[in-house]
Amino acid sequence: MRRQFYTANTEGEGFIKLAKQCGWYLAKRLDVKTTDKKPASRILFELSKDPACEQDLQCESLTIHHQGGYSEAFIALTKDFYLKM
Repeated sequence: MRRQFYTANTEGEGFIKLAKQCGWYLAKRLDVKTTDKKPASRILFELSKDPACEQDLQCESLTIHHQGGYSEAFIALTKDFYLKM
C-alpha cells in the first residue's frame, strides 16, 4: 500500500515523522524550491507500508524559477498542464 502527499515543508516533515511512528516508510521525496537560493517550501512524498522501500529511497529536488524564467525541469514536469510555458 502506498500513499502520496503534497505539503508545505514544515508540515510535511512533521507528517513524515508521525507516519514513521505509525509503521509507514518513506519511499520517494521531492523537495520543491522556488529558486536555487531559497530553501524548499514544499514537499511531495510517497509513503509505503513496505519497509524495503527505504533502502531504495528516491530523493530529488526541483527548482521552479531559474534566471528570470521557469527552469527546464519545471517546464518538462508541467508542460502538459499549461498552454504557455
